[in-house]
Amino acid sequence: MKRKIVIIHPEGNIFNNPNLYEIILFLSIHFDLHILLPELEINRKYKKNNFTYKIIEYSDIYNNENLILEENLLLDFIKRYSLGQYDFVIGIDRIGIFLAYAINCFYDTKYGFISYELFFENETSKEFKSIEKLACIDIEFAIVQDKQRGLNLQQENNIPFEKMLYIPVAGSTKYKYKKSYFVYDILNIDYKKKMLIYTGSIASWSCFKEIFEKAVIPENWVLVIHDRYGSSFEKLNKIVKKLPDNVYFLDIELCSNRDMYKILHSADLGLALYCPNYISPYTGKNILDIGLSSGKISTYLQNGLPIVTTYNEILSSYMQKYSIGYMLHSITELESILLKHKSKEMYHKDSLIFFESVLSLKNYEKSFLFKIKQALKPNTEIKQDSFEKKRNLFKIFFIKQKKLDFSKKFNKLFETINNLKQTKCNYIIYGNGTISKTIQALIPDKIVGYVDIADKNNHPKNLKNMKYDKIIISVLGREEVIIKYLVEELGINRNKIVTLELGNE
Repeated sequence: MKRKIVIIHPEGNIFNNPNLYEIILFLSIHFDLHILLPELEINRKYKKNNFTYKIIEYSDIYNNENLILEENLLLDFIKRYSLGQYDFVIGIDRIGIFLAYAINCFYDTKYGFISYELFFENETSKEFKSIEKLACIDIEFAIVQDKQRGLNLQQENNIPFEKMLYIPVAGSTKYKYKKSYFVYDILNIDYKKKMLIYTGSIASWSCFKEIFEKAVIPENWVLVIHDRYGSSFEKLNKIVKKLPDNVYFLDIELCSNRDMYKILHSADLGLALYCPNYISPYTGKNILDIGLSSGKISTYLQNGLPIVTTYNEILSSYMQKYSIGYMLHSITELESILLKHKSKEMYHKDSLIFFESVLSLKNYEKSFLFKIKQALKPNTEIKQDSFEKKRNLFKIFFIKQKKLDFSKKFNKLFETINNLKQTKCNYIIYGNGTISKTIQALIPDKIVGYVDIADKNNHPKNLKNMKYDKIIISVLGREEVIIKYLVEELGINRNKIVTLELGNE
């Protein structure tokens, strides 16, 4: 009988991360694999597929950090989803590793950590990081993408180097490059033009403002922007005053990263620029040290497409050995690079060689599987008293300390809501839980509606058809993730978003 493993993925979209998707497929061969994630429309869309793993969706309330730290809700979460049944738990990022640690404390289940996002104490707070440090105290391993990010994780979360497992954000299988005109035909682009393609989020950190203010796309080139959500044009119009004529938008929806060759083989170069803006913990040092954690870069190379990217210390060392593209020290260099680029088989060949030898998950599957199997071996040295001490430490740190802090935050929250009475704004509330209903009760004349990602009739995508001045985020503990979604996916101006936890906008 296969051992039972659960992966806890609070971000939720398993199809958008080429590395995680392939990890899931790989582990499902060897284990009875369950994926625990919040209710998301995209997962429901593919739920009917004949997966070799089981998806378990949970209510988004359990993604609220301030609430999940409350003892009753945490116990309810663990019991409701029978989390004591697993032989091993893998927690992804901050909330995922906290929940994995909680299961470890209540059931002594061994657990591992996958870190895709890095948070730094000087960009958050000592308290913010102390939760992560404790949650990582007893992990079997920590997956991080390269040695620089491993060093950062070691320093920020106190994880010993010997527990690090370096696995780049990348898929498994290469797709040999063969020039296609699929995208040319869809967008009616002249076959004589060369194509620079960009896939993914449009945001201030993706450098588009800098591109159109400081660089030029030559006339013999076109820039094609692919966004699976089809909102790139609106987002760019908010960042850039006027777009050049040689910029095109492609909104084809692909089922998974494995289908990207259909559009990438039309391109000559893949664009992946990173400009840290330090607006949030996600877009500061986390992006500065992107290293081998860029799924965008790995997907281009996986498909034999050479890249144009901003300076990347880890990647620059590989570029000395492999002809995989160009690295910009300044955005102004983009035009000259495009003008001098000539399509050569060497670029496509080296991109695939680099992907296959350095990035592909296949290089790391054995060591990953070994780590899990080692952890699953019985440990006769564990004593019951040490297990009880661990549970008590968990309760003291997370429950008592957090309840005191939560009461202070609630007073500040109440004061902030009352202050909104004095404004002349009409508000939309993001979320429809207890806090949302409290806001509606306190300032009913200011509220014109609400949106909630789990409500089909009041989904955040409807914001484009709603009249309002500002959006209040009522889902505490998830502010940064929600802001990221609103700004990057829906194109909402950051200045129109009000957060309550800190009482500021």
